Amino acid sequence: MIEKVWFKNSKGLKLSGLIIKPKGRGPFPLIINVHGFFSEGKQSIKARNYIKLFPKQGFAVFIFDFEAYGESQGKFENLTISKEIDDLKSAVNFIFRKKYVNKNRVGLVASSLGGMIAILYAAKSKLISSLVLISPFSDLKNLSIVKPMAKQWQNMGYLHLDIAGRRKKLNYNFYSDGLKHDVFGGARNIHCPVMIIQAEKDAVVSPKVTEELFSYFDGPKKFVIVKEADHFFKGKGQLEQILKNAKFWFGQHLKKRIDGGIICIVQKKDSKILLLKRSDKVGFHPDFWYGIGGFLDDEKPTQVAKKEAFEELGIESKYLRLVKIGKPFHQINKKIDRHWFVYPVLIKSRKTKIKLNWEHTDYRWIKAGAFNKFKTVSVLKMGLKRLGLI
Repeated sequence: MIEKVWFKNSKGLKLSGLIIKPKGRGPFPLIINVHGFFSEGKQSIKARNYIKLFPKQGFAVFIFDFEAYGESQGKFENLTISKEIDDLKSAVNFIFRKKYVNKNRVGLVASSLGGMIAILYAAKSKLISSLVLISPFSDLKNLSIVKPMAKQWQNMGYLHLDIAGRRKKLNYNFYSDGLKHDVFGGARNIHCPVMIIQAEKDAVVSPKVTEELFSYFDGPKKFVIVKEADHFFKGKGQLEQILKNAKFWFGQHLKKRIDGGIICIVQKKDSKILLLKRSDKVGFHPDFWYGIGGFLDDEKPTQVAKKEAFEELGIESKYLRLVKIGKPFHQINKKIDRHWFVYPVLIKSRKTKIKLNWEHTDYRWIKAGAFNKFKTVSVLKMGLKRLGLI
């Protein structure tokens, strides 16, 4: 079923969208299309194919037009990167009000400029579970279609561009605003699964620049080159490659449950770390040695670490100091088919007297390198590595 909807962005402009639900009650994992600069929005070939493909796989799909595109209100000449990020935020807030949407399994499929918008949004949002980026903009300053005319654009204050078969005016503020956004820094802050699909012969977005961008993502990731394709993927079988890869990626990383958690290592003054023996009352890995664990909901890793330190060890937060948060990593428990993003946290404690709760039966202060003398949960080793302790 296709439902046409309208919603407002933060400036009060009406934006147009389509919602497509699969059969059933839900809640359904959700895929949001983030269209590109040259796009026809929800009327584009990609969008029409997403409507056909993803609901058959059990996904709800939300396709909307940015301000000044398609049926949405606004003037094209006044577009900026910041406004499009804000439009995406408004779109997410709108679709999240639908009860049939699984808010814990949300993916963005984003093309061209939309890829840049998706990265900048996802870098500051905890709501996105997976990304598929198709020849994404990243380095606006050196973009081949912009670089030759940047000076002229600045001098005139505007340019006329051919967008989806129409000649449109675009103010220089689009470019100057875009330069304020650090896409590579944004990628560094994204830890969910990311697939990049890059056109081999892309004259708009350099494949080398996209490869560099890809290196900044540190979660599960895959880089796909579509042979002979240009930026618009209009060659025979090229769109089909996009659809096939996106279907695979979201099937692997969006349908499955992905939880957030921490492994917290407590360190005392002499740099020894605390190992805890898990009791037979815990659900996972009884009788194994580990650090402090906890789930991430809407709290930051540091907050969860200090809360769990009090609950599991009886150490109040006033005795604790954050030393480091390591790069998160992806962990799979194959026995129960459960996926995790684990944030390693290192905190130093001024208090060494431990009062264990029911989750643990014993503890030891050890040198980090001696952890392998104990029967430990496998995640511990990666956590110690990410914190630079081994």
